[in-house]
Amino acid sequence: MYYIYVPSTVVIILYVTVYAVVSMQKHLRHRYPGAHADDATTLTVKGVILGLTEAGKTSLLNCMVKGQGHVEIETNRTIGVDVITYHDTKNNVKYEMYDFGGHQIYHYTHRFFLTRQALHILNVDLPGYKSEEFQERVGTWLTSVTSHVFNPAILVVGTKVDLFPPDKAKEMIAAACSAIQRDIQVAESRIQNKLKEEIQLCQKAVDAEASGSDIPERFYGLTKDDILAKKESLEKLLDGRPKGLLNVQVIPVSSKTFQGIEALCNKMAEMVKDERLFPAARQELPTSWTKLTEDIKTSGRTYLHARDCQDVGAAAGMKESDVLNALSYLHVTGQILFYNHIRGMEDLVFPDPTIILTLFKQIFRHDLPAYLDSLAASLSGHARVQFAEDRASFLKTGGASDSFIKNLLGDNIAAFNSLLPLMKHFGLCYSGSVIFPTELPAAQPDEVARCWPEVVPSGGEEISVTIEYSQEPPLGLPETMVSRILSMEQTTRRLLTKDTVVVHVGENSEDVMYRHFPTREEIRIRGEPEKAWLQAQTVVKVIEACWDEFPALYFSNSVGSGETTKSLTIEAVRRHMPGDLLRMSEGNWERPPEAPVIRTPEVVIGKYFIGKHDRLFCVKLSRNLILLYMFVVRCKGCPITKDAL
Repeated sequence: MYYIYVPSTVVIILYVTVYAVVSMQKHLRHRYPGAHADDATTLTVKGVILGLTEAGKTSLLNCMVKGQGHVEIETNRTIGVDVITYHDTKNNVKYEMYDFGGHQIYHYTHRFFLTRQALHILNVDLPGYKSEEFQERVGTWLTSVTSHVFNPAILVVGTKVDLFPPDKAKEMIAAACSAIQRDIQVAESRIQNKLKEEIQLCQKAVDAEASGSDIPERFYGLTKDDILAKKESLEKLLDGRPKGLLNVQVIPVSSKTFQGIEALCNKMAEMVKDERLFPAARQELPTSWTKLTEDIKTSGRTYLHARDCQDVGAAAGMKESDVLNALSYLHVTGQILFYNHIRGMEDLVFPDPTIILTLFKQIFRHDLPAYLDSLAASLSGHARVQFAEDRASFLKTGGASDSFIKNLLGDNIAAFNSLLPLMKHFGLCYSGSVIFPTELPAAQPDEVARCWPEVVPSGGEEISVTIEYSQEPPLGLPETMVSRILSMEQTTRRLLTKDTVVVHVGENSEDVMYRHFPTREEIRIRGEPEKAWLQAQTVVKVIEACWDEFPALYFSNSVGSGETTKSLTIEAVRRHMPGDLLRMSEGNWERPPEAPVIRTPEVVIGKYFIGKHDRLFCVKLSRNLILLYMFVVRCKGCPITKDAL
């Protein structure tokens, strides 16, 4: 039996982010009156171009920006991510376009650049589309965006319409567009219907508890408040699904004949000017913010410290909170990179995103073996021999020696070192030594059997955590999970492959194995029963930290042991003591009665009146929430509706 789980932090982040964005808008309008752009003002928005390799992404961008398109040769394919500025003068919109390379190896780096308040343009090769290939051509990209961003703005473009036979083009284009629209609607309906079903089950469980009836077994280990919190989380997740996918329209274009390009640009501008999708797009920036942006971006440095930016802002008359808000705004609009919510990166500001892109292009490439050969050819003597050995080891094991990294990156080695915390956070490389998961081999059965015997040791217990997805999880999630497991305290690595990791943890001698499958993940913990459940709680914290990076992801989970008669949920594991969990897994748990509500005069008065001390505390708390806006604005954002405003 499986249970839907949504991290409780999602609800907090959703509310705080909504509050923070509203505060930002009110702050700007109050502090800088008249700072609202009119129709003649050029709007600046981040655009993200997604799609499978050879779906026509770069050709489309060249067509819009340069009046040319139709990339013909392999050497012109996008390596990693390219950033190009496109100014649509007709519609008064300027885009910072992030052109994402379609090869699978580049998908791991895309999370660095997915933020809210971006227009996501999904390209699909229209003549080559088949419904049985939906997941590869469309589903993967929708999952990547919708698992990171609440209610993202998504535009679907059907490319290469010039390849249809001229005499049948109209009918075939319509049929292909209809097929994509139908498949997207079916996939999105499945997710939304499942969420609605789970919300209804939560409500039925609450109603059953209120009437004294038995609560369904799927909520075993949860109290009424737990179930209500779960229901609220699911409702927020449902509300954060993209509003346009159930009635999505595909815009057919050709980068060769320019067919449909004008209609596409008009549709993009229409979406950008929709304040329900881009509530901050029309907010004209204060002069001091503009000055700060210019000074940061023209600094000529790979990265700045936040204190440097504070000094620049102070010179322009900005307060510390204004500077941090400005940096957050520049990040979500794609003009800089500022990951101040990630440990080890709080103090770093990258004025030019292309610096990081250049670095990634030296590491994550679909033509990596050939690229490394070209680097080897530029070396001589002992350095060339050493590089050849390092190259072979890297391609076989994913491990990168210091000499290999130095030869690979050259002058960018300092930038690489500054980015290591960020790369480890996102699972692009693992701690201990620099290991790149993209180059790791798959686990062999004999390796797994040697590190994880089939029989559980005498006196021990094996706890299994299973996470199920309705489709393939977003790329990068398994790597993030492995990175966090390897970073647990007192961990000794026993096996590390692309899909399996086994570690020995801590003084209590528990073993943990993580395995990734196409639509599910399994984590197993072995040890003495009560200590194993204690370690399971640590693992749950690791899992939840990973899910914080994918706040809009939908999945189910179950927790149990080989001897168990009852399945638990991750919520139950998190809230109970290890000894209680052991008894619960054996079926020895009764839901505690709800404490009666005693309405004293003080309670009634306190419900409607706030004393002076509490009122001052609330005022101070409100101010602090506004000042802390920058810590949450990019983490798990939520678009603002007119009702919210």
